[in-house]
Amino acid sequence: MYRRLGEPLAKRVTNNNVAGLVHRRRVPLLAIALAVAQADAGQFSDAHAATVVAEAIGWGLAGGILAGLVAVQAVRLSRTRGWIEEHWLEVVPVIAAAGAYGIADSLGGSGFIAAFVGGILFGRFVGRDADPAAFSETVKLVLLAGRYTIDRYHTRYYAMARELAPRLRAAYDQALDRFDVLVMPTLPVRATILPGPGAPREEILARGLEMIGNTAPFDVSGHPACSVPAGLADGLPVGMMIIGKHFEDATVLRVAHAFEQAVGGFPAPRTAM
Repeated sequence: MYRRLGEPLAKRVTNNNVAGLVHRRRVPLLAIALAVAQADAGQFSDAHAATVVAEAIGWGLAGGILAGLVAVQAVRLSRTRGWIEEHWLEVVPVIAAAGAYGIADSLGGSGFIAAFVGGILFGRFVGRDADPAAFSETVKLVLLAGRYTIDRYHTRYYAMARELAPRLRAAYDQALDRFDVLVMPTLPVRATILPGPGAPREEILARGLEMIGNTAPFDVSGHPACSVPAGLADGLPVGMMIIGKHFEDATVLRVAHAFEQAVGGFPAPRTAM
């Protein structure tokens, strides 16, 4: 653990993150350990185990670099051209981390390494690691929880999550064996009021995390999904999420298009008129 307290907090946090990937090699070693264990169990050969390790690290690094650089460019263009307000740029690292995870995981790599590397690149190039307080409350929660879990429990819970990912994917695959697509609400709740200035941290975190219950599983399973407007509920807009089989993105888009054509437009909520 990096503990030179005379340096700024942001620099110590960044160096600790780098130490976690480079010096301690926890995540790469986890991939190696899992592959070796599966090889010893006879699930696949030593050569296959080496391939699994190489793919986990290689695609993890590639996904992180790609998502991190795209996020950096998006922030720079947005700031230069005034496309969106500054406070909305706080969601970019979250999107980048999710994108990095999805890219790497879909290719057989380590999504954790990808999200980690993407975050390091984003912080280095954009300079937001100079002011940790600039991150949103939800980003702080994810960073601190992840750091604490790794420092306290090493990669135990990450390994448990990775072991559950194939089961999640198989469960949705089994459901999709019977249907072309699955349909569910995009959000588990209707739109809620945004926390106002000075809102307590608990309220901010609740509003930020209550929305992802239906969508987050597919970031792990890798199934293509698309959300389309599905009308109003008590005057508030709701979305319908369409989930398809792996590599059948076109089917999902065709179903979404057919639904939009059949409904023929969507009413705007009263507050937007």
